[in-house]
Amino acid sequence: MTQNVIDMTPSWAVAMDLLILALESGDLEGRKMAKQELRNLGSQLDAIQLGTVLHVGKDSTVKDIREGN
Repeated sequence: MTQNVIDMTPSWAVAMDLLILALESGDLEGRKMAKQELRNLGSQLDAIQLGTVLHVGKDSTVKDIREGN
């Protein structure tokens, strides 16, 4: 039996909208998570700028970045 896999990973634009929503309207836990995700993103972008990680193409997803793909 063949299985189809549907990737439901949000685009970067959608991910940012979700983080903004969590910051503006989320509870304490949601705001904390959104802040940490933004810090993680900043660290990953710094690493890319310094050339310490593989630069990813325009079709990369949040999931790809988090998994180092």
